[in-house]
Amino acid sequence: NEQYPASPQRPFSCDMCALSFNRQHDLKRHRDTHSGEKPYLCNGGCGKTFTRKDALKRH
Repeated sequence: NEQYPASPQRPFSCDMCALSFNRQHDLKRHRDTHSGEKPYLCNGGCGKTFTRKDALKRH
């Protein structure tokens, strides 16, 4: 059996779920996904909305 080192601790933890992050900015961006708000609307005519701007750009 091979032993693997423990994953490094991530200091910024979400208080709404089990995820944690290395950077505070990533935690803030993640927290916005818990609000249910989807302010980014596709202007291409499909009407789909997104929680994050990067998800809209991928769409």
